[in-house]
Amino acid sequence: MAQKMRGQVIIWVFVALGVTAFFVLLFSIKTTPQQQVVTVDDPVSYMQTCVRTAIVNALEARLPRGGIVDSGISVMYNNISRTYLCYTRGLFEPCSMHHPLPLETLTLQLTEETRPLVETCFGDLQETLELTGKETLMQSLTYSVSFAPDSLFVTIIRPFSIQDRGISRDYEDFSFTMKTPTYQLMDVAREIASQEAQFCYFEYAGYMILYPTFEIEKKTIFDGIKLYTVRDVPSNQALTFATRGCVLPAGL
Repeated sequence: MAQKMRGQVIIWVFVALGVTAFFVLLFSIKTTPQQQVVTVDDPVSYMQTCVRTAIVNALEARLPRGGIVDSGISVMYNNISRTYLCYTRGLFEPCSMHHPLPLETLTLQLTEETRPLVETCFGDLQETLELTGKETLMQSLTYSVSFAPDSLFVTIIRPFSIQDRGISRDYEDFSFTMKTPTYQLMDVAREIASQEAQFCYFEYAGYMILYPTFEIEKKTIFDGIKLYTVRDVPSNQALTFATRGCVLPAGL
């Protein structure tokens, strides 16, 4: 009798293990993310993916440089040109705001930089479609970007028609919204530059206490030049820019 009961227990153990393994496999299959493949058969998704990639790459290149590309008023540090948001050439005097509206300047520069890339995305789409025997008709482009808290609105309006074996598909609006902390980062940078212009100082430690979603690092490198790095904690994205003002002569 004891051996029989022991055998039944062993059987139930194996059954339980089998059921557990089945459900683990089932849930692992259900939760495996499916990678979306974007093709020219879906022109809207194709264009949005292409333009989003161009914008992300542009922002990743710009944020370490102050967001604004200004070769005339920048300092090279660690092989990266860092734009001055507040600068004076002389000694003692406070810096002056070189870009009093940095977010607006970034918006204009980003639009100008990425517009040719948007044209390239449309050109690649058109060429690929025509290689498959389809006919396309593309009209003029309306393109702009605008920042808001945690967001970037990308407006892409372009009438675009595809003719395929007598069937016509018409598109016009390729606009989309993407997440980015750039608005907040540039707003903090503007506040830092403004206080440097007024007081030759910014109380970054106190600012971080009031606004714990930001980490701010200040580094004085040489000749009174300060590098500020503002990091958005939730996204870990950072903006670095330079200021120079109220500089004391060497030896003082």
